[in-house]
Amino acid sequence: MTHYLGSEGYGVHVQISAINSILIPIAILGLNFSAVRVIAGSEDIDFVTARFVSTMLLVAGVSTVLALCVSLAAPLLNDLFIKVKWATPVIRWAAWLIVFTTLERLLTVYYRAQLRIVAYSLLQIVQSVVYVGSVAWIFHRGGGLFEVIQAILAIKIAMVLLMLLYFFWIKAVRFRVSLMPRDDLIEMLRFGLPVIMMSVGLWFISLGDRTVIGYYLNASETGIYGATYTLAGVISLLAAPFGAPLYPLMAAHKNNNDMNGLHRTCRRYSSYFLLVGIPGVLGMIALSTELLQLLSSEEFVTSPFLFAFIILGLFFDYFATNAQYLIYLHNEPKFLRNVTVLTGAVNLGLNVILVPVLGIMGAAVTTFISYVVMDTLLFRRVIGYGYRLQDLYNFRAIGKFILCALVMFAVVYAIKPRQVDSFGALLSVVLVGGGCYGVLLLAAYQFKIKRLLSIT
Repeated sequence: MTHYLGSEGYGVHVQISAINSILIPIAILGLNFSAVRVIAGSEDIDFVTARFVSTMLLVAGVSTVLALCVSLAAPLLNDLFIKVKWATPVIRWAAWLIVFTTLERLLTVYYRAQLRIVAYSLLQIVQSVVYVGSVAWIFHRGGGLFEVIQAILAIKIAMVLLMLLYFFWIKAVRFRVSLMPRDDLIEMLRFGLPVIMMSVGLWFISLGDRTVIGYYLNASETGIYGATYTLAGVISLLAAPFGAPLYPLMAAHKNNNDMNGLHRTCRRYSSYFLLVGIPGVLGMIALSTELLQLLSSEEFVTSPFLFAFIILGLFFDYFATNAQYLIYLHNEPKFLRNVTVLTGAVNLGLNVILVPVLGIMGAAVTTFISYVVMDTLLFRRVIGYGYRLQDLYNFRAIGKFILCALVMFAVVYAIKPRQVDSFGALLSVVLVGGGCYGVLLLAAYQFKIKRLLSIT
């Protein structure tokens, strides 16, 4: 998309996605959390169906109202946050993505609660393949963002219908059943409403800067910043394999009052993530200019410092995963909500101050500061529970990772070509840097792989 749309077109796409993203968690009313709590493990089909139908109808109604509001307000939204003449009809079509994306997310909840993870995953894979193929075909035929939004909308509608049909086909829900009692629905909403505030806070932290950039600057700057942020988001791929099993393992040790096991699990997760995360972050900072140039065009190339602020902010967010889960385990989700809302407010305020002065660099600095503020508040709370940071992190191992990664960074920065014109050339630099890091790390552990892998 960056290659075919350019910075302005991609900026329109980024801004529309940001506007929709704040409305989707509002439209779902927090039912994505309360539904799992209510129906998980239930084998009463009538009970599940009543809640399934009631929540789907309610969310469909709320999301439709929000989509109509966005569609009617499209000219105003364009004037305020996008400022591109041809964007208004695109905003109107994209507004209906709010409805079907929200319905898809709620359906996902019921798939999880009914342990239909494989079926949902297969449907997601099919959707992704169709999406990428459709976008590539549209651009190849000379189409633009308008046609892409229409294609995405058609795919979302098909996805929702397929998910619904499959649920009825396996008889997880019935076609005919009475709606759930009104008091039960109100209770589900009461449980889910605090989640909305947390979601809005998270939106301000992760996506609100695009809206501020669009208001003060233009769509091209939004597109450049959005592409840089998306590239930095690759850090999530490094964290995902270690984050998935962490919470259930921590919960199991906490429930059994095995504090030593809990500490070992936290240190092992953080060490494994940081073993790959630290060189990953430094390597991407060293090659950020070349990556943006190859994946998009010269138009999207920004300062490595801008990229560094963004990716370091995201890195610190994953670094604090241990603390976030411990707060959940101590039954304080409201504290997390308050921290998220406060951090979102800080993010918005700093963006309003810094973006007019520093441009998109101000948004990058704000991202970094926001995550540092949030992590500081989380760690203060965890220490208040009686934990020590050395219970959660192996600082001796982290020091070794940092030293080895800094040497790797210097090597990569020294050997990278002035002009990288192929992925092959970039891959060779990555392989040399990765090999350098691996050898240094093994040397730090006396070339004993078992000793390295047993770090806790």
